[in-house]
Amino acid sequence: MAKKRMFSPEVIGSDAFISLPFPAQSLYFHLNLEGADDDGIIGAPIRITQSLGLTRKDLNDLIEARFLLAFPSGRVVVKHWLINNAIKRDRYTPSTFTEERALLRVKPNRAYTLKDTGITIDAFLQG
Repeated sequence: MAKKRMFSPEVIGSDAFISLPFPAQSLYFHLNLEGADDDGIIGAPIRITQSLGLTRKDLNDLIEARFLLAFPSGRVVVKHWLINNAIKRDRYTPSTFTEERALLRVKPNRAYTLKDTGITIDAFLQG
């Protein structure tokens, strides 16, 4: 995992991000800094959320606002990871979450989206 992370003003300065409740904004920064691997996948989002004294609602706020994309496994990915971060090839470590990585597609604007697999976020949000 890299030791430096960046945030794009396009993402964190957007009306959509600023409109999020403050706990969700804070959680976004912590998930990016502490939990994400070099592909932006976070293996234990609930553990990180709870360790900060935040709630599942704060995590769900980020998913519903599409700042995080949820996988059936319970893991999440930072949708704007490639917009926020540029990791040099010689420092890049591929994600160990290969099943989740295989479900991602990169849009022309460099944001992740889920491949059309019929996956919905409803099950994750109710968990």
